[in-house]
Formats: sequence, C-alpha cells, structure tokens
Amino acid sequence: REAAVYLFGRTKGRDALYAIASDINGIENLYILSYRSTQIEFPVLEYRPFRSFATDQSSGILIQFFTGIDFPHQVEVLESLTEDYTPPKLDKIWYFGARFIFDWRHYF
Repeated sequence: REAAVYLFGRTKGRDALYAIASDINGIENLYILSYRSTQIEFPVLEYRPFRSFATDQSSGILIQFFTGIDFPHQVEVLESLTEDYTPPKLDKIWYFGARFIFDWRHYF
C-alpha cells in the first residue's frame, strides 16, 4: 500500500559521522566522514485491531512490520588520524522494524 524513500545528506549543512575502518594490513584508522544516503522502506505486514468513528472524532491503532534498505554513496573524508584520506567502502544495510501507532482526531 505504501513505500517510503528517504534522502539523507542533501541539505546545505554537512552532517558528519565517526567511522573506524581497517586497511588490508589490519591497521585501524578513525575517520570523520560525510556522505549521502538513500533509504527505501516498505511495509511487510499491517494489523489494525481497533478503529472507531463518530461525528466529531475518530481513533485507531495500527501495528506495522516493515523492512528497508539503505544505500550510502558519495563518501567524503573530512578528517583522518593518519595520512590516508581514501574513503572506506560503506556497504548497503538491510533493516527490519515495527511500528505501533495510535491515531486520534477530533473534528470541530
């Protein structure tokens, strides 16, 4: 019934993230990264155990299980502890979650 697309990192300001990454020799480096990310999210299962309507108000409860994927891209190193300024590889992330929503509205 629905899908959501979130676009992170597209504002004028710059968000930063601390990341620890190891090179092929096993040496760890602390980075401060800036990157953009695109998340796509869609519901898997919805359940509405309660819904009520009246002339001046309505209410309902929604339980929703969802899944999504996050695609990071355009990684830029802002700061590094060593001289290595090559950005680490960020992998896509699958995630799952649940929402419990109570919706109440009063009409004047």
